[in-house]
Order: sequence, then structure tokens, then C-alpha cells
Amino acid sequence: MAKYIKLVFVLTVVLALAGCNTLFSEHEVPAGEKETPEFTEFKEIFAYDELLNDADQNSILVKTKDMGNLETVLADLGSTLINRWDAIDWAKVSVPPGKDLPQFLEIIQKEEEIILAQPNLQYELPFYEKMSERDVLDFEERILEAPDIGADDFEDELWGMKNINAEEAWEITTGNDHVVVAIVDTGVNMDHPEFENNEFVAPFNATGDAYPSALDIQGHGTHVAGTAVADGRTGKIAGVSWDNPIMPIRVMDIEGLIYSAYTIEGIFHIIDYMQENDVRVVANYSIGGRGYDAAMKDALDYGMEEGMIWVTSAGNDGKRVPNLPATYNGLISVAASTPWDEKAEFSTTGFWNSVAAPGVHIWSTHLGEDYVHMQGTSMASPHVTGAVALLLSENPDLTAVEVLNQVEQTARGDGFTEELGYGILDVPALLGELAPVNYGSLEVTTNAPGARMTIFDADGNMAGFAAIGLELVRTIHALDQGDYTVSLTNWDPDTEEWETIQEEVTIAAEDVVEVEMEF
Repeated sequence: MAKYIKLVFVLTVVLALAGCNTLFSEHEVPAGEKETPEFTEFKEIFAYDELLNDADQNSILVKTKDMGNLETVLADLGSTLINRWDAIDWAKVSVPPGKDLPQFLEIIQKEEEIILAQPNLQYELPFYEKMSERDVLDFEERILEAPDIGADDFEDELWGMKNINAEEAWEITTGNDHVVVAIVDTGVNMDHPEFENNEFVAPFNATGDAYPSALDIQGHGTHVAGTAVADGRTGKIAGVSWDNPIMPIRVMDIEGLIYSAYTIEGIFHIIDYMQENDVRVVANYSIGGRGYDAAMKDALDYGMEEGMIWVTSAGNDGKRVPNLPATYNGLISVAASTPWDEKAEFSTTGFWNSVAAPGVHIWSTHLGEDYVHMQGTSMASPHVTGAVALLLSENPDLTAVEVLNQVEQTARGDGFTEELGYGILDVPALLGELAPVNYGSLEVTTNAPGARMTIFDADGNMAGFAAIGLELVRTIHALDQGDYTVSLTNWDPDTEEWETIQEEVTIAAEDVVEVEMEF
């Protein structure tokens, strides 16, 4: 009997992992600082029921033990190989004619060569809006009455730069060409006059659609880019970083859709560019989705190991709802704040938030030669992206975990809250003395490709999940200090049963715990 784990199509459980964080239901998570609920069934990690209709109906993503033999396996099933990412053992394959998506997911998961199979999930721009003229006037009237917020044109329109002390940071650095800012979004309007003096490198259409350019097809990505990297020496606005090159990556296709595979393509474009040009890349991803995306998580982990930094928006649900990939460990999740250092009403709360940054009444670039006010965590995250570009320009050898730690530990606040993370971004503090790293990491080596690794904290809460690939080693970064149980579960074809082994570990700050576990 072939190895088989049935996908559990039940969306009573919504996923988020803090190591991959933790698995939880929106209605079951109590409020509080970094509290996580108890959950132990790794088989229920795939909760796609209500997501299947929005997923790509013509393709799925599979993690395989044998990439060389995959096309033969697919041919027997009536499927074809569309794309492959060998470094993470994942491939995009077609749904055969006559099969629907749930059918084919269940069929292909029974194949011995397949470790995991998942839908090609759809992602969305978190709800955001252009501010109406009335909203803008009301906001400006209120902001002008506020203490410590100036009334000249620069400070009125770009209050966020003053709020994060960007002007003081520009006295230290405005960036350099050794750190590239990738805008992984709807594209970027590279012809906007605001970007006249910015350098663009390796623009990329990750969707493969008929419109080959990385030019913006919607406006969202251009607004993000202006806040992150517009050169403040000329034009009407200033981004946080001025001299870091911009890499536009379009992951929205001409139908207005964003799928997992598009983002994975974008991640590998970034990795290839870093390796070929010996630079660092910080990527802004103001996009989110629902459902645990094992393929994207593997790609993000690989990218971070190669030196990529990923900054993402927390989401605009206004409550404690996971917005993936913001909940994944090692990423920088950004909430939205107001000029009064309060959580914006729409900003998503959660234990996964790293910091907050200005996210209301944000004036930036748009389509054509336009400038517009927008609000959302999409507008908050590029403040942090630009700041991280400045940090790496000064400290190019920092790891992804060290960058995450520095952003959190230098934020302006009184400790962690689910609303604002560790506080409001403070750019000159970020560029100051490096803070001791509070996180540790876990590296597990095994002899069983395809084994499922589940990590539980001392209270029995699920703190991480991963499927072991062909390299037989997996690292979980940015784990909080404490005691954990590492559980490996592997299918034994002889007994036709799952075999489980466990190991107890203690994670300390700045430590990498190496564990060998053999069946």
C-alpha cells in the first residue's frame, strides 16, 4: 500500500504557524501576549475546504521525493509538469482533464513519490482604500491640531516619515546599491516622474501571462514603492530609503489574480539575483491569504537562508485573524499605526506582529503621474522595508533573524502588544547599536525523506511544522527561548502505519540546536 495521508478539508481550523507560528482557530485563540492554543494533530494542517473554489482549478503544487521520476508519475495520472523548483523539491503540475481539484489532490497524494500536495492557493491585496477628499480634509484638520506634528507641506503630507524619525536616519545613510528593495506586488509604474532618479534592476513578471512587463497593472505596488524607496532629493515625496535599487516583481496577472506559484517564482527570481550579483535583497509583500501554504513557506525559508529579508503586511481585518504569510516565523509582520501611535482601526492584531508603522493618510505614487492618499497595512509595511534596506546598507552581513530581532528590539514602545507588536518603527534607533538576539533556531536531521516534523512548546502548543525534503535536514528559525518537543512522523510501508519518534530540546538565545533523529 502506497504512503497516504488524507488531506483534511475542514476550515474550522485556520492556520498560522510561529515556527511557522501556531495552528489555531480564529474563535479559539484567547487574547493576550503571544498566547497560543493547544493543538496536536499534524494531519489537520491542510484545511482548505472553503479555499478550494478560489484556488487555481487547473494546477496544484506537489513536494516530491523524486523530481527525476515525477514526469513519469504525472503521465500515468494524466497530468503534466508545468514548473519545478528543485531547491525545495516542489513542482507545479496540471490537474488532468476530467478531474476536479479535490479529486486530483486526493489521488496524487497516494503516490509513493509525493511528500505533500496542496492547492495553488489564491492570495489577495489586503483590503485598503484610496481616501476620499472628505477623509483627507478631516484627517489633515485633526493632524494639524496634534502636538509635535508640524504644519509645513512636507510634514503634512508625509507625517509618517516624521513619525518614524526618518529625517534623523537620513543623516546616517540613504542606502546604497549593495542592497536591493524588491516590490513583490502588482508591479511598479517605473515611468512615474518620482522615480526619475531611482535605479531599477531585474524587473520580473512572475505570472508568465501575456503582458510580459513588470509595469503596474493596478496601482497598489507603485504606492508601496513610493513609500519604501522614492528618492527624497527631488519630486513631491520621499521614501524611507533613497539610494537602494528597486526590483519590481509583478505577482498579479492580467486577470487580477495572485497565486502561490507566482510568489514562489518571484522568490526564486530574488534568490537567483542575489547569488549572481552578490547583493542583499529586502522584499516587501503587502499581500495575504488564508490556509497554510507549505510550498511558499519552504520557498521563504530557503530564501531567508540565502540572505533574503521578507517584510509583509499584517492584514486589514481589524481583529485577530491570521493573514498568511505574516504569521510565519522569521518574517517581519507589520501592523498599521496612526500619528498618535495607536493601532489603526483596520489593522489586524496577533501574536505574530513584529512592529507597527504609519498606515493611514499615506500619500505616495500611483498610476500615470498621480499621487494618492491610501490607508492599510499595505501602506505600513513599506516604511519598514525601506528602513531594513538602510539597516542592511550599514550592516550587510546580518541574517534574517538578526534583522527581525533588531527591528523589534529598537521599536518605540513599552514591550510587546498584539496590536503594535514591539512598538512603532524608529529608524535611527534601528541603525544604532545592534541588540542581543532573543531568538534561537532548531536544525533537525533525519534519515527519512517525507517525514513530517511537528514542534510543540512546553505547554503542548504546536510551534512549528515542516515536511522533510530530500536533503534530510530542516531548520526552523526564530523560535522563542524555551523547552520544545520535536516529533517526527514517518510512513512505514512494511507495517502500513505511521511511526513517530520524539526528542526534547531547549532553545536558548542566539543558539542553533542540532538534533539527529533516525527511524
